Amino acid sequence: MTCAEIVDDDSWSYDELLPFIRRTENDQSEEWKDETQHGNDGTISVSPICRTRKFPLREALKQAWSEAGVPYKGDPNDGQPNGVTEAVEFGRTAFANSLINYSISAA
Repeated sequence: MTCAEIVDDDSWSYDELLPFIRRTENDQSEEWKDETQHGNDGTISVSPICRTRKFPLREALKQAWSEAGVPYKGDPNDGQPNGVTEAVEFGRTAFANSLINYSISAA
């Protein structure tokens, strides 16, 4: 079941949210170069963790999930949310750093 189906509102569908996702994303990866799915000019830098970290159980876990019938997804932002994928790291940008000193209070 998709988010749009859960809330019974098509404006929460993947296709409707994708333009907003792309506008905020600054894709830093070599793996995810599909510009229909990823943005390059946003304020949030993203990249798959697999580029920067080594996890000793990665291949064993991928194999175990595959044997259980759960497909591996190289790109978690392809519109089909079911499957196993790599974690994504979010980098801080100058914009995000500028927000650190702000506080929000209710009046």
